Amino acid sequence: MSTFLEDQNLRETEGFLDVENILKKMDEKSKGGPSIINFQKLSHWINHQHTVKNVVYDHHEPIDKQGKGMTCDELTDAWWKWALRTPGSSNPIMNPSEYVIDNSRIQNAFLMKERYSEAWFVGFSPFKKEEVVTINMLQRRPLLIPCYNMEASVQDYPGILDGGKKSVEDQLLNLVMDDLSGVTELSFEIDRKKNFSEFDPTKPTKGKDDLLVGCTVVRKDLLKIENVPPDNILGLPVERLGLNNSIDMLHGGFWLLLKEDVITRGEHLIEINAKSRNYELSAKIHINAIF
Repeated sequence: MSTFLEDQNLRETEGFLDVENILKKMDEKSKGGPSIINFQKLSHWINHQHTVKNVVYDHHEPIDKQGKGMTCDELTDAWWKWALRTPGSSNPIMNPSEYVIDNSRIQNAFLMKERYSEAWFVGFSPFKKEEVVTINMLQRRPLLIPCYNMEASVQDYPGILDGGKKSVEDQLLNLVMDDLSGVTELSFEIDRKKNFSEFDPTKPTKGKDDLLVGCTVVRKDLLKIENVPPDNILGLPVERLGLNNSIDMLHGGFWLLLKEDVITRGEHLIEINAKSRNYELSAKIHINAIF
């Protein structure tokens, strides 16, 4: 269920933390510890502050022109469904070197079509010196990129069912926020551009507010994903999965939802770097836009 904000072009989705509560929980995690520095670095991602509107979607902006389509929150749910339902043997997250679009090899990107919305999804493998992903973009559509994300589910941590007074959602959310608060580096470039002002010099901004940023998404209500295959990317055994091979999860992360007009015909390069106390990702997306 969605709620329209004061700006009728924006729509808030139920089941996710709003900006105020993400900031509050990040602030709680940072008090009295080293993650205060991380929190300060990431605040502009959480606030999603930018004046240039032709690069990334606003956090609550539907991706269709009629305003009926999905927002960043809803698209991340769809991304996790794609990632978890795709068998490991054909999942690009586990097979990064096989990115070719045809019937015999692994797709380099998935074109999601759902609820008045179409968007390209990609994924990466962490802990590689540098991963290079080549995307043949056959249609001009928005591109959703997970710069840093994580999930926590009942199936990952079955012991939380005996968690005492705290609800399952509270325990899973605590795991998600612990992980996100450990992020120390997060950045991306588009065709070597690091700042919003490079896309629109008429709207100059200063300091960290000019740095390219995406969306911060934190789900607070359980998301059930069914039809998870035995060789899932989480490595969960079948006996741990719920009814209909399901997972009950929360997720959180920092996402980049690029507007379709940014990807013009020809070749483009997107570079992503993310580090936390337990995770590292360095990836380049080489886009061949052939529409």
